Amino acid sequence: MPQNLRSYILTFTLVAIVLVTFAFPVSAQRKELEQQYEEILRMPAGEAQTRAFENLVFSIDRRGRLGPAPVEDLAWIYLNNEQLDRAIGLLNTLESRNSTDYLLMFTMAKRIWEQRQDFATTQRLLNKAVTNVQLGRRVPPKEAYDAAYYAETYEILGMIEYYFASLYMSQNDYRKADEHISRAISYRTDPRDYTLLSGILLQKGRIKARECLGTAMFAIYRGEIPEARQTFKSAYDSLEWDVHKLDDYIEEFQNLYISNDANIILRAPERTPVRELPTLDLSLAMGMDGMALVFWDENMAPWDLKGAQSLFDLMRQKNIPNMFVYAGDDYGEGAAKLRQQRYSFMGIDVADLEVLRAFQVVKTPTVLVIGPEGRILYRMEGPNQHMDKLFDKVWEAHIKSVSGSYKGR
Repeated sequence: MPQNLRSYILTFTLVAIVLVTFAFPVSAQRKELEQQYEEILRMPAGEAQTRAFENLVFSIDRRGRLGPAPVEDLAWIYLNNEQLDRAIGLLNTLESRNSTDYLLMFTMAKRIWEQRQDFATTQRLLNKAVTNVQLGRRVPPKEAYDAAYYAETYEILGMIEYYFASLYMSQNDYRKADEHISRAISYRTDPRDYTLLSGILLQKGRIKARECLGTAMFAIYRGEIPEARQTFKSAYDSLEWDVHKLDDYIEEFQNLYISNDANIILRAPERTPVRELPTLDLSLAMGMDGMALVFWDENMAPWDLKGAQSLFDLMRQKNIPNMFVYAGDDYGEGAAKLRQQRYSFMGIDVADLEVLRAFQVVKTPTVLVIGPEGRILYRMEGPNQHMDKLFDKVWEAHIKSVSGSYKGR
């Protein structure tokens, strides 16, 4: 055997022996660290658990073999205990261990701005939160309902961009605020975004007054937001229009929005067949003219919860066959919240992922008109505080359509 080849084999063998020798202790050390971490997680919340986390992060695992998770847990403990200074002290460690907890970054950003008015740090953390969402939620988990997962991702991004825009508004940087609120609007349909945008337009003076009116009106139509109404009034006054006709003007425009939305929905019926589901039997509520199916959860905005109750009352008043279906994570918790707020539309708890997929529900509230043959005909999605009025128009048109089909047979 050539001398060079013999030397190469000997060197390779020695390196392999060294690697194997050190690999087992490192693996054992990591396993021991993971066991300690699991034990701390099982401890009851309190001072003892906090000290255990601090010991793990700052002493036992100071090299970061467990990654960012223990540091994130400790930061949440500090935030929940109103210990902002300590949470801020973990920022460098979180970044060095590549933390991807976007909600933690967002929460810290809000606390820092509210309590410290530290613009630079708030801005940095909001940017980090956006990056973490875009990277961490790029691909849905295997068990997820993809469409709903992406819709939730866009909602999260919209929430962060809205706060970003609010931050710049507080600094009178309307150009940056406009940039971020435009992103928020591209991600979601939230009346709070349009309220903030109308405020930006108002600052641009009379030249943007009409645009401001339209934006504020959309916010007023979708959600019950006093700031939007006040912005609308300011823009209205700047045009020197009849102050006595302000309320009539708002009501007229809301009615136009409702009619326009109804016409758009009615022009393009889905006619999507719904397959039979073991957990949701539509025949229990199906009427001769069809039925309404309403998906809700307790995290809907206050105006959507109020709108859902108005919708429930309308259906009961007109004897419209319906099912209200819970689409959240914990029906008991959701129902308790509704009872606390004196709502009565709770309905049933059968909305597993298969049900949501079957009806293509990606957000709440979602209201569906199901035809008597079991097809999804019309779809209405929130936010919309006037969902009852919109549904009423769509349902009345549907009834006329069904009656016409009967006569033609």
